[in-house]
This record gives sequence, C-alpha cells and structure tokens, in this order.
Amino acid sequence: MQKAQESERSIHRAQVSWMQSGEDLEMAKSFIKSNPDTSCLLSNQAAINAFSSILLALGHFQLPAYSSTEMLNLCSSVAPEVEITRAHCDVLDSALNRDLLGHT
Repeated sequence: MQKAQESERSIHRAQVSWMQSGEDLEMAKSFIKSNPDTSCLLSNQAAINAFSSILLALGHFQLPAYSSTEMLNLCSSVAPEVEITRAHCDVLDSALNRDLLGHT
C-alpha cells in the first residue's frame, strides 16, 4: 500500500468504492437463501470495498483486494474504530476459503 496526498481524485475513488460496497452487500442479501456461496463472496467483496473506501479517502492506493481481514489490518492502522469488525471479517475469510476455494 502506498500513500499520496488526499485529493479530489482520492475522495472520488473512495465514493465509488463505498457505493460499490453497498451494491455488493445488497446483492449478497438477495443470494443468502438461494446461493449462499455467492452471498459469502459478495459479502466479502462488500467488506473489502468498504475498507478500501476509507483508505482511498485518506490518499492510500495500490491496495490489496483479496481478504477482508488483510484490508481490516491496513484500515485499522489509520481508522482504529473499524477494529470492531474483526470477528466478522474472520468469519467471511474463513467461509470464503472453506466454501469457495475448497479448503476444509
């Protein structure tokens, strides 16, 4: 992760990421009963995008986008209040690894 100055561009990217997070979460909700694996994937992506929006707004870029827990680790260094989501991120990452990647 690299850091640049906060700018209109970084704020715009953060807004786009935040909006995408909301869209991913709404889609995840719609798949809870019919396709829980897809719901899990979309929930994880929503978390990643939400954390990304915080970091992007603060001027960070080249963010990893593969794990909600990894994004939380980065995000909590600049916004400690997000630490309350750790247990949920652990569940999302665990479910993603177990269900979608075939790990047990």
